[in-house]
Amino acid sequence: TRFAFLLAFVIIFSLFIGLVLLSFSQKLDRVLEPAPNDLPYSAFAGPLLRALETFHHPGFSRAMGNPRLGPPDLSGTFARLLVEQGSEVEQATRRIGYTALLAHGYSRKTLAAFCLNRAFVGSVNGSPIQGFAEAARVYFGIAHDRLNLGEALLLCHLALSPQNAP
Repeated sequence: TRFAFLLAFVIIFSLFIGLVLLSFSQKLDRVLEPAPNDLPYSAFAGPLLRALETFHHPGFSRAMGNPRLGPPDLSGTFARLLVEQGSEVEQATRRIGYTALLAHGYSRKTLAAFCLNRAFVGSVNGSPIQGFAEAARVYFGIAHDRLNLGEALLLCHLALSPQNAP
């Protein structure tokens, strides 16, 4: 009877965790759905990707296949962004669930493309600048694929510290 009780508990707990992760997964699918104007990861080549690696932001560095810098990675970063509301326990629970789903359900390129397209890179006259393509156009008047390494590094800095934008 003790074994049966333990087995029943494990089964019920597993079902509960499965349902929680399913609801998290559905929200992630909605959040990570590419917007009509989003560029594919392959569109971000050259200096911008080199800048992201050079800049040594741990999340971007891991996304580009360079795990030597360790956490925080993009999975953890996205998970923190998705759990803004609720008690500390609720936030911690959701953050763990989202991190697990992101790390195992989405490729590094998918997460990197999402970040490159949707990162907040400052604002001009109160209008937010979202994504590196728009930031290259607004700040430098050029397409993102025409950025040199210095310009790309500046945009990386602005994405990490948008309050420093001009």
